[in-house]
Amino acid sequence: MKSTRTIQGAVVCLALWGLGQAVQAAPTVVDGELREGGVLTGQVVTSQGTPVEGVTVALRCQSQPWVTTKTGKDGGFRFVGLRGGVYQLASSQGHGVYRAWMPGTAPPAAQENALLVVTAPLARGQNDPRYYEPNEHPRLRRFLTRPLVVAGAITTALAVPVAIHNAEEDEPASR
Repeated sequence: MKSTRTIQGAVVCLALWGLGQAVQAAPTVVDGELREGGVLTGQVVTSQGTPVEGVTVALRCQSQPWVTTKTGKDGGFRFVGLRGGVYQLASSQGHGVYRAWMPGTAPPAAQENALLVVTAPLARGQNDPRYYEPNEHPRLRRFLTRPLVVAGAITTALAVPVAIHNAEEDEPASR
């Protein structure tokens, strides 16, 4: 009986572990000061600080539609005619949340320009056929890495020896 409870507890723990959800941290809001005329300026750079040319940068305030622009040779971009408020800035490889203040009202720590750091594109080898060996089976690999499949395999690996052990105890000692 005790081994059955142990197995049930292990199965429940594995199931809960497999069903857990990742918790995302709230985005950091950066204060920035708009220039005269409601101009928001910024720059797109790599994580090494190199400016990135030709990146599409999108801006949105609350439920308003996205407005886009492209970065110049120096990675710079600008949006004109904005009012104070919280804005989302996004590119295909990075994003940020900025609280824009009207000129002269920004706190002392407010930045003059928005800085959008882009990361290198993430290559997820487990889903990209270019990263598989010729004899590998990507669908089988994806199936075998699902939490419930893993939990079932572990449960089976635990239950079969216990069942065999219990079946051996039921047999008479002499034949």
